[in-house]
Amino acid sequence: MILRSLFLTLASTLASVPQAASTSTTEVQAVLANPELKLNRILFATRAYWMRRAKQALSDLGSPCPFAAFGTVIVNHTSPEELGDLICIGVNANS
Repeated sequence: MILRSLFLTLASTLASVPQAASTSTTEVQAVLANPELKLNRILFATRAYWMRRAKQALSDLGSPCPFAAFGTVIVNHTSPEELGDLICIGVNANS
């Protein structure tokens, strides 16, 4: 009974939230696919490079398929290097 009332409350809350009619899937995809897009002055290509490097940290520091895999890189983007300067890498220690 409690679960049902919680579900109904959640459903009515979601139904009352106005949806953005002007945002379509193609508009969002166009923004995400734009290689010239900058967020905080960092190009998408630079972000993609460091995301791949974070995934590579998993195999560099442990197994490429650990439980709850999470790799990270810390990058200094104030350095004169185009991609930034790698400070350190890390992975989670869940087992």
